[in-house]
Amino acid sequence: MKKIIALILFCLFAFSTTAVFAESPTIGYMNRETIISQSKRISAGAQELINFSNQMVADFEREKVGLSNSDLQVKAQAYQAQIDMHVQAAEEQLNINLRMASRTVAKKLGLSVVTVASVMVYGGRDITQDIIDTIDAVQD
Repeated sequence: MKKIIALILFCLFAFSTTAVFAESPTIGYMNRETIISQSKRISAGAQELINFSNQMVADFEREKVGLSNSDLQVKAQAYQAQIDMHVQAAEEQLNINLRMASRTVAKKLGLSVVTVASVMVYGGRDITQDIIDTIDAVQD
């Protein structure tokens, strides 16, 4: 009986110390809005998108003169579809850039998880500036 109790205690001790000494994940987080506003490369892409949208609106304003309401609606939908397509492509490129930069920074800093700042309640390491630097360092 003493041997069984000793074996149980030994197993409990062995498994509990393994859990205590196991490596915990290291977490990094980024603030997406800060990256968008402070990254020179991303800001330049956003400005290109704004310029494209403004040009589309100006083209539409010139071409709408003399159109019937139904033709005007068709033309407006076509222009909006082009703008939406460019916005979607820019958003996809932004996500690719963020994933690549996050992966690069995580490997460099030994992080096992990277998330967005809005889900962090406590802990973790703010890697926002590291991601901005990584994105801006990439040459086209």
